[in-house]
This record gives sequence, C-alpha cells and structure tokens, in this order.
Amino acid sequence: MREAGLHVNKVWALLGSALLLVSAAAFAQKQVVAVGLFEGAALLRVNGLQRLVRSGDTFEGVLVEEADPHSVVVSQAGVKEELTLSGHIATSFTPPTRRQWSIPANSQRQYITSVTINGRRTMGMIDTGANVVAMSSQTAERIGLDYQELGREGVATTASGQVKAWHFKLERLNVGGLDTGYLDTTVIEGAYPEMVLLGMSFLEKIDMRETSGVLHLYQKY
Repeated sequence: MREAGLHVNKVWALLGSALLLVSAAAFAQKQVVAVGLFEGAALLRVNGLQRLVRSGDTFEGVLVEEADPHSVVVSQAGVKEELTLSGHIATSFTPPTRRQWSIPANSQRQYITSVTINGRRTMGMIDTGANVVAMSSQTAERIGLDYQELGREGVATTASGQVKAWHFKLERLNVGGLDTGYLDTTVIEGAYPEMVLLGMSFLEKIDMRETSGVLHLYQKY
C-alpha cells in the first residue's frame, strides 16, 4: 500500500511538472510586436491587442523593462528580448528603405498633420488614447464624407455625455504619402473633435518612432 501511494504521488508530481511546462511554453509563445517607440514607453501589440506601455509596466503578461526611440527591452516568463520597430530583434538588422513621414510636436506636445481622406484634405492629430479614427459631423460634411449612408447609427461618449454617432470602415486615409485603408471610424454629431483624431485603428497599420520632439511614421513592411 505504501509503495502504491508513493507511485500515485510520483504520477501527480510528474503531471504537475508537465502542466507547469505547458503553461510556461504557452506564456513564452505570446506574439509581441513593437509598433511604436518613444522615450520611456513603447506601443506594443501582444497577441493582437495593442497598448502604449511605459517602462516598468506590464501588458498581457509582458513587462517593458526599458524603452527609447531606438528599441524596447521586454521580458516574459523570465526571458528578455530587445525589439526594434515591427518587432525585429535589435542585432545587426538593417531595414530596407520604406516610406516615412515626420511630424514635429507643437508647443502642447501634440502631433498635428494634414490628412487626406477619400481625396479631400483636412487636419488630423495623432491620438494613442483613441481606439478608432474619429471626426465630427461638421468635418465629415466639409470633406464630403457621406457618413450617414456609410455607417450604422449609434452613440459615442464624450465629455458632454452621450451623443449620436455613426460607425463604419473608412475606405482610404493618407498621411504624408502613407496609405492606409478600411479603418474603423466614428463620426460624432456636432463640432467636436475639432480635427480628425488618428486613433489606434490607424496607428496599428503603421510603425512610429519619436525622437527629439519629432514623431516619425513609417509604412509597414
């Protein structure tokens, strides 16, 4: 009986070890991509989810140890990795030439640039806090965007409370020659926001790096 008990205990111990190994392997297999690099922060995509993460913070089990405009050091399951834009390992990798657009910060540390939507030009602002591209109905009407025909009617929450809004896929948006398309977009009834907010549905389609108060946007490979 004593030998049988010891055998059972050994089986449970082996099973426990196997489960721990499976768990650690799954944790280590998270797909981590750096899509934006800043001083003290990085825009990470982890298994399809995206967030701006500051040094010392954790997102989806991935710790940002340190970050600067050139690379970010992340760790998961005790393994450290240094990533450059688009998640390339920071060794001797030299990326091919690709399209780029640079936006200097204004006095309020905002990155504002001209935006072309379906062939019509307006002004837009980079906004990592917005999930989608967002604009006011006044802006949409000025650039000839038939948002009521394109979108489904709903609501949006603003500082003034809930207002009517339309949600749809924007067919085409261009910033400095960087073309993106089919972006999740919201048009909010009224005059706010005063300019187009270039949120995460746009930012996830490009790479970006901030150096000395200038935000550099790159076409993805």
